[in-house]
Amino acid sequence: MTFAYVLAGCLFRNFSFPVVFSKTYTIAVEFLRSLKDEIQNNEQLAETFGFARFEKESENDVIFVMKSGHRFRIMASGVDQPVRGLKWGSKRPDVMVLDDIEDDEEVMSDDRREKLMNKFLSAIIPAGSVETKYRVVGTILHKDSLLNNILHDKSWLSRIYEACDDEVSEGSILWPEMYSREQLLAIKEGYVNQERLEKFNMEYRNSPTDKSAALFQENKLLPMNDSDWLTLERNRDWPIAIGGDFAITTKQRRDYTAFVVGVIGPDHVLYIVDVIRKRMGAEELVTRMFEVEKTWRLHANGNPCQWYEEDGAIRKALGYSLDLVMRKENLFLNLHPMNPGTTDKRTRSMPIRARVQARMVKFDTEAPWWPAFKEELLEFDRGTHDDMVDAFAWLGIGISQQAAPMNDEEQDEEEELLSLRKRYERDGAPGSGRNPTCGY
Repeated sequence: MTFAYVLAGCLFRNFSFPVVFSKTYTIAVEFLRSLKDEIQNNEQLAETFGFARFEKESENDVIFVMKSGHRFRIMASGVDQPVRGLKWGSKRPDVMVLDDIEDDEEVMSDDRREKLMNKFLSAIIPAGSVETKYRVVGTILHKDSLLNNILHDKSWLSRIYEACDDEVSEGSILWPEMYSREQLLAIKEGYVNQERLEKFNMEYRNSPTDKSAALFQENKLLPMNDSDWLTLERNRDWPIAIGGDFAITTKQRRDYTAFVVGVIGPDHVLYIVDVIRKRMGAEELVTRMFEVEKTWRLHANGNPCQWYEEDGAIRKALGYSLDLVMRKENLFLNLHPMNPGTTDKRTRSMPIRARVQARMVKFDTEAPWWPAFKEELLEFDRGTHDDMVDAFAWLGIGISQQAAPMNDEEQDEEEELLSLRKRYERDGAPGSGRNPTCGY
């Protein structure tokens, strides 16, 4: 994909100044070293195309001279190196090949994905000219990776190749001379034995998400039924909790603000009744928070909702505005800013994932927000967006520290104990030795 393309392009004079990028400078230099060795040491190739000598020869920059006098130059660069001003005389690179510029660790960070995309759009693309061709190849490691984003950009010509289909069927083998069906089945079995099927799908099928290995399993996403809705209508005093994930900084401009609203029933069964996801500024965000509070406080017979969110977003960005509006509206939000001690989203989602796994969460699957929310859940943590899942995670952390309402049996016991307590306080406990007058 890179070696043969650059080699053929230079020898057949389709381009004369390619630049090869890779994740690191060292890997890019290895690409160039392979190209240089092939042209210099492949006797049949050198004789056919007439290689003569090197005009310049360094580890990342080589100028080749052919016997006809034709010259071409190949440069190598790490994607994190400066690329502005790349010229050969008055000529800019006529082709830029970017091969595996993303890695597994970096692609899991929102900030690093954003940084790489900015570098690509604001430095690498402008380093060429209007005639420059750009060729990006690699493995899709994340739904929001640079490679996957440009694959779905209509201004790019794109191809996705899979080594095989899900069943590794005979007719699906992409390149039998490289990997036969038997070889691919053996490779897949090795991944399955290590319980890492999603890694096989990523590396061999260009599928960064695998529903069979999803952190949220589809068969555990339980729908609410008519009986659930009737129960919620009859028990309006059950607590309502809201998880929030706020995207209000310049770094998060591609993300959404999300709220997930849940009603907590007996035995900590959680009913997800509303999800909101929208890009909004701080002022609109505060307004929407009060709208949500008023809506669900009305449903809960006037009881305040419990808000769970990351500490920094409330304290640093929204604290003053929220305080002003609360005083103005005379409506005070019950905020619970939290600091879980980790920025790892997978770890942060563990309480709510455990609750879903235990079938203690039900969803309004008829709501218009459900398809997008379901997609985020099934693709977490390699999906394009995870804002609703983040809000869901904060909700899980919060309600794990919150008491659930009593079921009918517990309610009857509580009422009986309360009745006994009142009678004891009025008459004194029979046989207890308590004086009904002084209480001792």
